[in-house]
Amino acid sequence: MSVAVLCNSAAANPTKLGRDTAALWTGAAAIKPSATSYVADPATLEKLAGMYRNLRDNTVTRINWRDGKLTTDPGKTGLVPVAPGRFLLSADLSLIVDGGAPLRLRFISQNAEVLYERVEPVQPTSAELATLAGEYESHETGTTLRLEPGNKPGEMTYRIGTNNPVTLRPTFRDGFETPSGDSIYFVRGASNKVVALRAGDDRVWDLRFTRVH
Repeated sequence: MSVAVLCNSAAANPTKLGRDTAALWTGAAAIKPSATSYVADPATLEKLAGMYRNLRDNTVTRINWRDGKLTTDPGKTGLVPVAPGRFLLSADLSLIVDGGAPLRLRFISQNAEVLYERVEPVQPTSAELATLAGEYESHETGTTLRLEPGNKPGEMTYRIGTNNPVTLRPTFRDGFETPSGDSIYFVRGASNKVVALRAGDDRVWDLRFTRVH
């Protein structure tokens, strides 16, 4: 089945409304995880620390191991182990370890289920950044982005028209993030040359820009 939701209020949550409507028709139960007295092995928990890429929009989250506990960025939310490979972040948000290589995690709430994949952080050289510089055009939005190396080593900037440049920090290979957590991911062609980029955040998943210069 499919559910279409039309809203004219910025205060509305169309994702939740759509899923609640689908649940009424399908009889699906809302996810209500509950805490237990389960005690996890610290060595197993520590192995989960690292950077993870959202497979939908290429944004990243970081899981940190400190003082015997796992937390996520942003917000330093604690991960409470409740069963092998399962954690609670809040009353309505849980995390399940899918395993695999690279390791995958599923963040599950009443409104969404998002898959993340472990990635290795990178620090590109000035020469590597130079290969990414240029102009990228989106036919959907009529917008052109100009990408240039930043003032600091390892940074890129992008500019729209005469607006001030926005700094991009490297995350994983060909991936960068803005100060607000949005993503820029460079796409390579058959010859390994960058031919496009994809911009993403929690509401825009794959806005494509083709390299024109």
